[in-house]
Amino acid sequence: MNSDLARQVGVEGYYVRITPPDGDGVASPLQGVVPVKNRANSTAAAVEIVSPDALSLVRFGLRAPDDPRMLNTIKVIDELLCVRLPQGPGWYRYNCDGYGEHEDGSPFDGSGIGRPWPLLAGERAHYELAAGSADSAEALLGVMEDSSGASRLIPEQVWDTDDLPQRELFAGKGSGSACRWCGLTRIHQAAAVARRRKDLRSADANGGALFDEEDIGAVLQLGFNNKPRTMPAERSSAFC
Repeated sequence: MNSDLARQVGVEGYYVRITPPDGDGVASPLQGVVPVKNRANSTAAAVEIVSPDALSLVRFGLRAPDDPRMLNTIKVIDELLCVRLPQGPGWYRYNCDGYGEHEDGSPFDGSGIGRPWPLLAGERAHYELAAGSADSAEALLGVMEDSSGASRLIPEQVWDTDDLPQRELFAGKGSGSACRWCGLTRIHQAAAVARRRKDLRSADANGGALFDEEDIGAVLQLGFNNKPRTMPAERSSAFC
């Protein structure tokens, strides 16, 4: 892909986030535009929009982690979407994202500025594990955990600029509501790291359980029939 972005980052090509709908009348889907619905009356060239979504190709077994197309795409992702937070690296969903607070911290009202998602640190950790780097994956688990606040629930997004105490927005901390599937990603990631380090018994020996039987008492199991308002600091959480 001979695009301006590819030349800027120094790669031969990369995966884009999404291509335009069929029937746009362009010679190639990559020459078309895609709507950005969370920005007022906004569109963007398909070739300019990238996303960590591409990492799913490795997780689903469709690409090897060392495939040159993946390595090039990761370079572009990190160039455009990675930001340094107090707890470590964070990633935006895609460039031009408008789902998030406005610059002054006022709430999303149909448009705004997309903020980093802790969930995407977990997505990157899955890739790092597939690439053989358990240390990197474990560090990214820490990024997810350190994005939580007093509730210990992982937020959907975190604030990524100067603190705004009057709006209770602080760098690296939640800027919106808790994201439940972030908790599931954290648990899955932690289990994957532990298994890679051989810290857990094999699934056969452990009945396929995520936790050893003697550790169950230290886990607070959350579900539709168990919705505690608080969580003791000494216990981990698991969604059931």
